[in-house]
Amino acid sequence: MEDLEKAILEARKAVEAASDDGPDWSDLLATLALKLGNKVKATKDRADLEEAIRAFREALDATEREHPDRITRQVSLMNLLSDKSMLTGEMDDLEKALSVAQQAVDETPEDHPQFLMCLITLGYRFRHKYGATGTTADLEKAIAVSNQAM
Repeated sequence: MEDLEKAILEARKAVEAASDDGPDWSDLLATLALKLGNKVKATKDRADLEEAIRAFREALDATEREHPDRITRQVSLMNLLSDKSMLTGEMDDLEKALSVAQQAVDETPEDHPQFLMCLITLGYRFRHKYGATGTTADLEKAIAVSNQAM
């Protein structure tokens, strides 16, 4: 954990030292968010989770649609939002995760290598929502998206 803390500190320093319109800005933010996300997996610390979500949102906002890492960043943000929803029980966070998942599907060409991953992730989020709400429409969406992935 000590090595991870050092890596997070260095990533924060890199973000603070960089210009928010520089070419590496989104990469630096994504690196910080990933490191924080790794820490959250071990500690479930909400402050770190919030910081990771903020950093991924900023990284995503600074990432052009054509950037090869955009989809990965969307999926990572969506996973953090889902984790937050599971920790807090807040449906708002799950709705945000679904929104990011839908955006990833909408922005990804069907012939892209990660398109199926986006569909599968969207279907999983709808199943998660169905588990939380029991709403048949969410189950139907999960099935439809899963069928589309097949």
